[in-house]
Amino acid sequence: MQDIIFSSDKHFTMHDFHISHSQLLIRAAEDTGNGFRNVDIIFMGVHYVQLPPSFAGLTIQESSFEESNILYPSVKKFLSYPSSHLFEVITEDTSYYVAAGICMVYENELSLNESSVGPANEKKRGRLIHSSAKKG
Repeated sequence: MQDIIFSSDKHFTMHDFHISHSQLLIRAAEDTGNGFRNVDIIFMGVHYVQLPPSFAGLTIQESSFEESNILYPSVKKFLSYPSSHLFEVITEDTSYYVAAGICMVYENELSLNESSVGPANEKKRGRLIHSSAKKG
C-alpha cells in the first residue's frame, strides 16, 4: 500500500498556477460557519497536470509511472530524475496525476483573492501541515 500524503473530505478547487515557478495551488476555501481555515495544496516544480477543476474530497499519494495510465514520453523522462515524483490525486473513485518535485499542504487565513504560490507569496502560505518530503 502506498503512503498517503494528505486526505480530506473538504471541497477543493484549482485556484492558481504560477507559471514562472511551476507552482500549482489547489484550495479548500475557508468556511467560517464550519470553523476551518483555507487548506492550500501546493505542488512545486510542476511538469504535468491531469486534474478536474474541482474535487469533492481528495486523497494524495505518491505513485509510480508504471502504475499510471500516462502515455507521454516527456513525463517518463521527467520522472527519471531523482527529485521528480508522480502524485496520484484520488477523488470520487477516479485517479488523476500531477508530476512535480514536491507536494506541500498549508493551512492559512488568506482571503479568496489572495494566492499562496509564487515567490512573493511564500511568507503568506501559513502553517505547513503535510509535505511529501516528510514521510513517516
